Amino acid sequence: MIPELAAGDECRFDQFSRLFRHPTPGRLTPGRARFAPVPQFVTAGGIFTNGVSVEMAGNSPVAEIRYTLDVPRPPPRSILYTGPIVLSVGSTTVRARIWAETLPSDTVSQSYTILDTDSPLSVPICRS
Repeated sequence: MIPELAAGDECRFDQFSRLFRHPTPGRLTPGRARFAPVPQFVTAGGIFTNGVSVEMAGNSPVAEIRYTLDVPRPPPRSILYTGPIVLSVGSTTVRARIWAETLPSDTVSQSYTILDTDSPLSVPICRS
């Protein structure tokens, strides 16, 4: 039975799109597929007033954390994480996954909103 997949349902799509590195059509694939562990966001998403430096960590020295700010899943040639990602204004979702000698990890993400503190917040005044 094939599960129903909703368009744009990234989490469910990732679960069922896993492939073995070396296909063996018509035969059982030896061993088990090994997937890299997901990267960890050291800096949790949230709302910030003075910008934020987003830090991530992997639990393997040979693993590459790759990330994107604009697509749902980081491809193999997406930006290589080498240090904190500095966000200074607006709303940004950072999506990351680990690429290693195993198959890539699931995609994880955090969203960050940086408020513009130079412009005053307008609050409506209601009179009765």
